[in-house]
Amino acid sequence: RSVRNFQLIDDNASFPFKFDRTHDIHASFRYRMNKRHAFLLKWVYGTGHAYTLATVEILGPEGDPLLIPTSRNNARTPAYHHLDIAYSYTRDLGDESSIRVDLGLYNVYNRKNPYYVYLLQEPSSNAFSLRKVSLFPILPQLNFQYKW
Repeated sequence: RSVRNFQLIDDNASFPFKFDRTHDIHASFRYRMNKRHAFLLKWVYGTGHAYTLATVEILGPEGDPLLIPTSRNNARTPAYHHLDIAYSYTRDLGDESSIRVDLGLYNVYNRKNPYYVYLLQEPSSNAFSLRKVSLFPILPQLNFQYKW
């Protein structure tokens, strides 16, 4: 847990640090079938990042609705998690050198983990909605390693 407070900001009230991650879990499993073949499994989980969300609507000088935040970092993105799988092939080349090739999938269950969020105001109705932007859906991955 990581919080911040400053005398000149919000009367020294504590607020969550942007990178406060109460939970940060990495679990991996490697099953070596024989000297050349292995299966890899990795799962990652983390608490969402804190951000400031405008939650109170007021009328601006020209009568337009404006949103203002009630406190700093008062909201969190949803928890982040993904599962990766891979197959690994290793071949010894002699003289302590080897080649390893991993072929796998990142984010196997294609979870749309929000990278950031923003408020969008609809021009026709002036209504606000929260939009989440996600990166990295299910992706193939290829890793090539040469040791000498």
